[in-house]
Amino acid sequence: MNDEELSHCVLSTVEYYEYKVLLELLGDKVRHIIPPTEKEDTFNMGLVRGANALSYEYVNNEIIQRYLNDPNVTIILYENPPYAETTSIEHQKIRAGKSASTWKKEFLVNEMKKEVKGTATNDLGNVFIWSAFKYYLRQPTDSYIVYSPVKYWKAQHLVNQKFLDGFAFNRKHFHTNTDAMIMCALWSKEELSQDILDLEAYNIDKEGKLLPENKVLVKRIFSTYSQYYFDKRQFSDDKNNGLQLGLNGKEYEGKTKRITSLFNSNILGYMAVYSSGFDNPDLHSTLIRAGRYDGHGFFLRSDNFLEKLPMFAASRYITYNRHWTQRANIMKSADGSERFNKAVSNNKIEQELLKILLFTTLETQNHMRSLYGSDGRFYRNELSLDNSNGDTLATVKLAKLKQNPKETALFEQWQKVLSEAKKQGTTTLN
Repeated sequence: MNDEELSHCVLSTVEYYEYKVLLELLGDKVRHIIPPTEKEDTFNMGLVRGANALSYEYVNNEIIQRYLNDPNVTIILYENPPYAETTSIEHQKIRAGKSASTWKKEFLVNEMKKEVKGTATNDLGNVFIWSAFKYYLRQPTDSYIVYSPVKYWKAQHLVNQKFLDGFAFNRKHFHTNTDAMIMCALWSKEELSQDILDLEAYNIDKEGKLLPENKVLVKRIFSTYSQYYFDKRQFSDDKNNGLQLGLNGKEYEGKTKRITSLFNSNILGYMAVYSSGFDNPDLHSTLIRAGRYDGHGFFLRSDNFLEKLPMFAASRYITYNRHWTQRANIMKSADGSERFNKAVSNNKIEQELLKILLFTTLETQNHMRSLYGSDGRFYRNELSLDNSNGDTLATVKLAKLKQNPKETALFEQWQKVLSEAKKQGTTTLN
């Protein structure tokens, strides 16, 4: 930005050392920095006292209100919201869920929860985005530039204003190691329902130069797998004493158990395919022989398992499609459920479902296994190509597959692997 543009800016950051840099480099060039001067109590455990944008005091700051209350002033709000989703795997790994959730007690979070329901309030960045339209954009001439993953618009529908322009960038170049898309969007105050956004895409080469790529389309999603595809049936002969397994398919020995694990001869396994995005694909795509200890899924039954497997296969999408414009843009939904269910009922996609079954039996994230449980039962893996002890449900179904050369090669390779495993003395349970 040039000096003339800077002269119209009001800057703020809650990070103390960022604040010090702003004061030193831009203090005499911008209109205001909040707080305007450093005092003895400005430093507050690494943060800036008086610069907490989630607080009541900040929203009602005298400097900010002066401009908000002037109809002759046009507001252009620019934000790079902090990211913290306290249900994410990162928080679980460091056991920081509760300690990192203190922001959930802030004024703006409580105000947001009065209007916004669901998981959107778990993301700190969403609070900033929601508050931008709630408290800072007042009239048609105002606008908002925000740098954030697209989920807030695509899946959570937090913004229903007019999209004016935007760019897609590779998040890898902005303090992360993951190739994923992040959007910089310009929003108007004007309300407008849109289902597709068209973004200019740029990557960065090793020399730091911008590399234009093909335009990226971002399409909104409106439903989840659990709403239309999860098998929520209950059977009269279901028993409430089945095994509870961990994500690796082995019997769970921990204390946290969030589901009643069922047992029934028609239960083949348990599928947990939740979350619309692919931020943590291995956590959010689980297929195991019995109930997953923390739930998030449904029991896979023998009478309709084939039509459920596409959810698992789709949840592995990002493993095989790693271009940066895919992750954090492509998401899972049940928006095509009516068309899919019709195709299943008319038996028009039988071969496609069998191909997905073959994929499932060979996919490494499929952690179904045969095992003897502590409940005295033997749990056979029916989604296995190992028919050493008789056909499995998978081998019976796959006998109907019209194999192409690639699929024939996969079957042949599997036989080689199985043969080698037997030579090594590997135990076969099924």
